Amino acid sequence: MTDDSSRVKEVLEDMVTQIVEALVLSPDQTEVNVIVGGISVAVEIKSAPSEAKYLIGKGGQTVKAIRLLVSAAAKKFKKTAMLHVISPDTR
Repeated sequence: MTDDSSRVKEVLEDMVTQIVEALVLSPDQTEVNVIVGGISVAVEIKSAPSEAKYLIGKGGQTVKAIRLLVSAAAKKFKKTAMLHVISPDTR
């Protein structure tokens, strides 16, 4: 991993972790992973099913805002960004 890729990963992981910890009730039940590719960055937020509603928000507005922030931060490094909220199904 190059210095630029590690810097992108560090910046996005720190930013998203702070946002997620502020939104959920149990920050210890969430995990943020950042995968840096050539021209893109994928950010995965893994959470407990009970926490996902706080990340998604009413009508998806919260996750839409997080995607906007992640995309803006990635553009600073000339990369495109994708954000995925992963919550295991508890059926």
